[in-house]
Amino acid sequence: MSSPLNVINQQITSAERLALKMGKQLQAIAGEDVRNKLESGEIRLINGRYTGESLKVPRPARRRF
Repeated sequence: MSSPLNVINQQITSAERLALKMGKQLQAIAGEDVRNKLESGEIRLINGRYTGESLKVPRPARRRF
């Protein structure tokens, strides 16, 4: 995972502060979710990549115009 964001300018707006806070929370929750799925065996780490059925995203059907 990436390192926490460092704030250079101390005068950030409330929207920027909220975005940083939400980003940190989302990253923490996503890390916990991946850790739980690895422990349960739902996903595996093979050759440096996460694999598992829960990671597959259904793709929409291609439409021809």
